[in-house]
Amino acid sequence: MSARRSYGTGSLKPHVNGDGSESWYGRWYVEDLATGKPKQVRRKVGDKRRAGSTKGLTKTQAEKRMAELMAETAPVDSADAGRTLTWAAETMFSAMVAAEPQTVDTYRRDFENHLRPKLGSKPLVKIVREDYEARVAAMVAGYGRRPNGYSPKTIQNVTRLASRIHNYGRGRSPQWCATNPAEGVELPKVEQGEDVVHLTQGEVSKLLAAIDSDASAWALVDYALWLTATMAGLRQGELIALRRRDLKWLESKIGIRKNQTRKHGERTPKSKASRRDVPLPDALGVVLDRLLKASKFQADDALVFGNPETGEPISPKAMDERLKAAAKAAGIRPISFHGLRHTFGTQCARAGVPMRTLQQWMGHARISTTEIYAAFAEDQAEVAMVENAFASLSHSLPHSEANDPQPTATNAN
Repeated sequence: MSARRSYGTGSLKPHVNGDGSESWYGRWYVEDLATGKPKQVRRKVGDKRRAGSTKGLTKTQAEKRMAELMAETAPVDSADAGRTLTWAAETMFSAMVAAEPQTVDTYRRDFENHLRPKLGSKPLVKIVREDYEARVAAMVAGYGRRPNGYSPKTIQNVTRLASRIHNYGRGRSPQWCATNPAEGVELPKVEQGEDVVHLTQGEVSKLLAAIDSDASAWALVDYALWLTATMAGLRQGELIALRRRDLKWLESKIGIRKNQTRKHGERTPKSKASRRDVPLPDALGVVLDRLLKASKFQADDALVFGNPETGEPISPKAMDERLKAAAKAAGIRPISFHGLRHTFGTQCARAGVPMRTLQQWMGHARISTTEIYAAFAEDQAEVAMVENAFASLSHSLPHSEANDPQPTATNAN
């Protein structure tokens, strides 16, 4: 923000309303750019919280809100006017040279879809909390175009991106803005297990059975590709970039060293967590061995899931279309490669794999990302105790088949 004469921090006082309730009112001075003289501003800051109530503002909250109002009413010169939310966002994105390109791409997409349309041209110093509260409300309503609105996770991501932009501006010298109006905005909660769209083991079996049984080269690729996504939890880009030399047969491991992105091609992940080894189960090993023996491309650097005719990478779009068509033919819910990855996470959690181990296998930088699968974990000790309590009755009851569907999330975000 440009240097400007200071008129103090203002004053905050309670005011008794006609009905006996109280409100916080603030008074401060700003500089009149036309005359250079101070001009008084008096504004209602909010209702005062009564003792024993959760409604209204405490004095500390009122002081913070008044600081935001002071920033809103501050005069804007040409320098501050040019520091719009879009300008600040683009400056921050360009400076994120250490981040994964696809991460920056995601930030740009969220900004273009949700922040630029209404707030992009607004100076940082003029954006207030109500602006972001309105954005959250609009996303919950789906902008009138999506009946179910946007998911809580998407709304949280967009609001946190806005907060990150303001904090970036506050960290500049001189500051681009003095406050962060995105902080403290009430957001919808993400329940554990929400948005984790996945398949049951029975559905995976149906998916694989839907592949043409003519043993064509493409059928072998599809079968091995979808099973690897399910039983090893690889990302789609990691599957595309996987090469024969990455299969560590003696160690029963799959080495993840590269990632293929739609926009940036094959890259070495910058995150140490993404460069990892994951277990190679025997059943999956048999399928991969069959695929590689049938392939025309036997070099160590040949792609495991390359085009069976050319050896070149299969486009993500073509992969998605083949998976979508197979799911429809199998009569199961629509599923994506990310959904197959979720299937790996949920099944491992149900089997009792510790969250830290699962985090390592899935290549998550933060344990909080992995903990979405905690809702699917079963307490084996508790299950055993209940089963023991009803042991005599259980013997007389029908038992489910191994591939029978299990309870699963239904949110299809």
